[in-house]
Amino acid sequence: MFQIGAKNTAKINFMMNIQRENGIDEVNCAFRMLNMSLDQFVEIQHSMVSLDLDFEMNEEYRNIIIDMNHKEDVNTIIQLCKKFNIKKGNIYCSIISSYDNGGFRLPSYIMYLIKEMQEIELDFSFVVC
Repeated sequence: MFQIGAKNTAKINFMMNIQRENGIDEVNCAFRMLNMSLDQFVEIQHSMVSLDLDFEMNEEYRNIIIDMNHKEDVNTIIQLCKKFNIKKGNIYCSIISSYDNGGFRLPSYIMYLIKEMQEIELDFSFVVC
């Protein structure tokens, strides 16, 4: 189990629904891509329309926020990152949420995403608000 609490120095910024399981808050997360060039944003934006994902786009700041509620969402995000060669230093990515209540448990599919992103050398951060 991976827990992040108030003392953790990792950055996390989340957006989700809270579910309680065995006295532990389990969060649903979103994956955020930002600081894209205009060309990257337009290319990714066009390809995302056909994907089975819940997402929001901010054209002014060229940000994309993708809800991650299932392992299938994570697999689609991984394929998207591979397709567009999103790697360290290319696009800033984070897992985000607005929840911090002294610690929570990340769903197993988030741990899967972290493992897969390390394999494709994509750095991303956690941000606590």
